[in-house]
Amino acid sequence: MKAQDFTERIRRTIAVHRMFTAGDEVLVAVSGGADSVALLRVLHLLAPELELQLTAAHLNHGLRPEADRDAAFVRRLAAELDIECHVASRDVHALGRREGLCLEEAGRRARYTFFEDLARQRGCRRIALGHHMDDNAEQVLLGLLRGSGPAGLSAMAPVRAGRFVRPLIDVTRADIHRFLAALGCGYITDRSNLDTRFARNRVRHVLLPLLKSAFNPRVVPALNRTLQIMAEEDDWARRRTERLFGQVAVSVDDAEVVLAAAPLRGLHTAARRRVVRLALERLRGNLRRIDFAHVQQVLALLEPGGAGDRLHLPGGVVVRRRGEAIALRVLPVAGGRPHEDAPEVSAFQHRLDDFGRVRIPEAGVELRFTPLAIEKVPAGYGTGQRVAFFDIDSVKFPLVVRNFRPGDRFVPLGMRGSKKVARFFSDCKIQASRRRRIPLVISGGRIIWIAGRRIDQRARLTERSRAAVRGELVLA
Repeated sequence: MKAQDFTERIRRTIAVHRMFTAGDEVLVAVSGGADSVALLRVLHLLAPELELQLTAAHLNHGLRPEADRDAAFVRRLAAELDIECHVASRDVHALGRREGLCLEEAGRRARYTFFEDLARQRGCRRIALGHHMDDNAEQVLLGLLRGSGPAGLSAMAPVRAGRFVRPLIDVTRADIHRFLAALGCGYITDRSNLDTRFARNRVRHVLLPLLKSAFNPRVVPALNRTLQIMAEEDDWARRRTERLFGQVAVSVDDAEVVLAAAPLRGLHTAARRRVVRLALERLRGNLRRIDFAHVQQVLALLEPGGAGDRLHLPGGVVVRRRGEAIALRVLPVAGGRPHEDAPEVSAFQHRLDDFGRVRIPEAGVELRFTPLAIEKVPAGYGTGQRVAFFDIDSVKFPLVVRNFRPGDRFVPLGMRGSKKVARFFSDCKIQASRRRRIPLVISGGRIIWIAGRRIDQRARLTERSRAAVRGELVLA
C-alpha cells in the first residue's frame, strides 16, 4: 500500500465518523509500536489540512527492561516531527495490588487515566488511539472462546465517549506495516507481544494465521463485519432492555436495586439475562468479573423452591430473594472487604490548622499538605488523585476535612460550572458504600479537593500562581 493510499483511507475514516473539527487539539497515544507510530505519522501528515494541533503522550508502565528505551524512542520521534511530547511513569504492579487488578487491567487503567488527565490539562478535545481491524478481529475471537454474549462481541467504537477516537479502525495490521515501510519509518517491537503464553498472542500468532490459511484469507474484514453487526444489534437490544428494566424494577438507588420476580420471570430468557446484567451494572458501575454463570445464579433465585435465598457476587454484591422480589445490594466495606455486617461510615470532620498532616481513621487514610515553590511543581501533574497541587492563595487554614453531605457542590477541574458531588461520584462509578469514606477538603467554606479524585477548578495552579501547595493522600 502506498503511503498516499493509506493516508486517504484514514482521511475517509476521520470524515465518516466526524472524529475532528478544525482547530482541535489532539492527544495522540504513542507506545512506540508500529500501530501508534503509524497513527502519529499519518495524523502529522493530515494535521495541516485538518487544522489539528498534535501532542504525543507515552506512559512508561515500568514492567519491562526496555521501557526506558521505548520512552526515549517516542521522544525522538516526536522531536523529529516537531510535536510536543509528554512522557510519564506509573507503577502498574502497585496499582494492580492496590486495586485487586490483573496486570493487563491495571496497565489499561493507568494508561487511560494518564491520557485523560493530560488531555484535560492540555485542553485536548480528542484522544487518538491506535486500534485497528486486527485488534477487533482478535477481540471477537477471544470473546467467542470465553463464551461472551453480544456485548462482549461488539466492535471497538470509532468514537467512544465523545472523546476517544480510533482513526486506524478501518485498516489492518498489514496495511500499517506497508505504510511504515513506504515511509521508511522505524518502530519498537515489544517482545512481550510475541509471548504465546498470553491468550491474545496465541490468537494473533496461531489462530488468526490458521484461519487465514485454512478457511478465509480475508477473515479479519469478515470478523469486523460480524463485530459491526453485533454492535448494532446490541445497541438496539440495550435500548429495549432499558424500557423493560423500568417495568420490572420496584426501586432503584445507588445501594440497592429491587426487581419484581413475577414480571421478570415472564420475560423471554434473553431479556431476563439482560435486565439482570443492567441491574448489576447500575450497582457496580461495570460488569467486570460478572459472567454468564453469575447471571444464571441470580435468575435461579426467581424459581420457587430453588436452593437457597441468598447469593454473593464479585464486587461486593449480595442478591436475596425477598418475597416476590429479588434485591441486589452493594455491601459496605469492612477491613478492605465487602461485609454484610460492616457498619455504614458515620459523619466525620477533622481540622488542620497549618501545613502538616491530618489522619482520617474513618477512611483509613492520611492527608498531608506542604508548601512548594512553583518551579518545583512537576511537569504533567495530575488532576488530584493521590497527589494534588493547588494555588497557595486558594488554601486557607484552618482546613476542614469531612465526608460527603447531601447538597455538596464543587467545580471539577476542567469544567466551568459547578456540579453536585453526588453526581460526580455517580459519573465516576463510585459505589454508594464507598462514598462516605472519601474525604472532602474544605478551604474557606469551599470544597477544593475530593481527595483521591479531583481538585476544584478554582483552586488550580495558573500562570499567575506565586507558589503551590502539594496535597498527598496516603494509606494510614
